[in-house]
Order: sequence, then C-alpha cells, then structure tokens
Amino acid sequence: MKYAPIMTALAALACAASLALPCAMATWEDSRLCATPVARPAVSGTMSGSGRKIPAAYELFRKRLLSGTEISVADTSADPAETAGTLMQKTQALADAGVLPDALAERVVSMLTETREALQCGQDGVSEAVCQGWKYGDGVQSGWRCEAQWLDSCGLVTNYSVMLSASGVDVVAALDAYRSYLGLDTLTDWQPFDVADSNQDTAAEWSASGQIYLYCSVQKGNFAIGAISVTQDSLYGS
Repeated sequence: MKYAPIMTALAALACAASLALPCAMATWEDSRLCATPVARPAVSGTMSGSGRKIPAAYELFRKRLLSGTEISVADTSADPAETAGTLMQKTQALADAGVLPDALAERVVSMLTETREALQCGQDGVSEAVCQGWKYGDGVQSGWRCEAQWLDSCGLVTNYSVMLSASGVDVVAALDAYRSYLGLDTLTDWQPFDVADSNQDTAAEWSASGQIYLYCSVQKGNFAIGAISVTQDSLYGS
C-alpha cells in the first residue's frame, strides 16, 4: 500500500480542480458580460437618451416628475410695467422665430402697453406671467389677457396665449416654427395628433422619444401655443 498516499493526493487534487472549475467558468462569464455593452430596456413613460439631450424636453419632463405639468402655486401680484416688458420680450422672441405673425405680435405688444393688472408665479424651473387690461367703447367694456410660461434655465417659451382676434394664422406653419424654436427638430418620431373633431383650427403632434406634446390653436380668434410633457397613456386617455 505504498502508493496509498500518492493516490490520496491525486484524489485531493482532482476534487480541488472540480471545485475550482465552476468558479473559473463563472468568473470568465462575468468578465465576458461586463465587456459587452447591454442596451438599457425602454420603459414606458420615460424619455429616450436623445430626448434627454434637448433642454426644453428634459426640463418639461423634470417639471412633470416633480410637481405635474401645471404650476400649482398661487399667483402673486406683480408690477404691471415690468411684467408687460417681460411678455413683450417673449412675444418678440416668438415673432423672430416665425411662430407669431409680425402683424399679430405688433398688436400684442401695443396691447401690453395698456396693462392694468399683472400676476406672476413659478415652480420647479418654470415661470409664468399674466398681463390683462380692459377698455370701454360705446358703453361696453372689453377685456384682454396675455400670458406666457417659460423655462428659467434658457428662457424658452413653453406656453403662450393671448385673447385677441388672431384670424388668418396658419396653425400648421406656426407649429412647425415652434418645434424648431424649442430645438425639438432632432426628434424623428413626431406623430400628428388629430384634434379636428374638437377644433378644426388646431394643429398638434406628439413625440414618444421626447415624451412631449405640441399644439397650436386659434379658437374664436384667440391664439394659443404650447409644449407639454406627457405619457402616451395620458395623451390618449388609456
């Protein structure tokens, strides 16, 4: 039995090898997986990587996650002249981008010089200002209102409306110009959103990768345009 110690040693080595093999295989498999890029799975209701690179889309998405799409804090009274000046700048920026016709922008700026009341508020990177006034003619009081929301980080207007006869506005052309103004043309999955049943003077579209909805509307002569961060489920009510 002089070979017994040798056989015992060989058996021990075999056992050790059999135990080490699975560990070595697992280590090799882990290293192979770590070296191979793995695409992050798409999650419903989130933005794509390309969408996150666009400040307007990302800031609106962030606002929605923090406090919803609307500004929920109360308005506070503001200086009429100062607030009117801010809305004049926003109006001119939209006109320069081709979103507002020059003739309409000039009327809005002229109207803002007669501002009687102003309100302001802001929440989670989005600010809002409202100017309004009224005048009398032939014994009848008529009022007007202009409001805008914009991103604090870059000043881009994400919502704009004015109570003023705006007949003749091409809502499709305005929406195209607005998309470019917001820097959203790099998104390639825009889908038209049919709102003809509710308003024939409205153009709208939605991007899944940007999680953003754009609209331009002229209702009873009043002009409105805006961008909203929204999921597909919320958009289609499902």
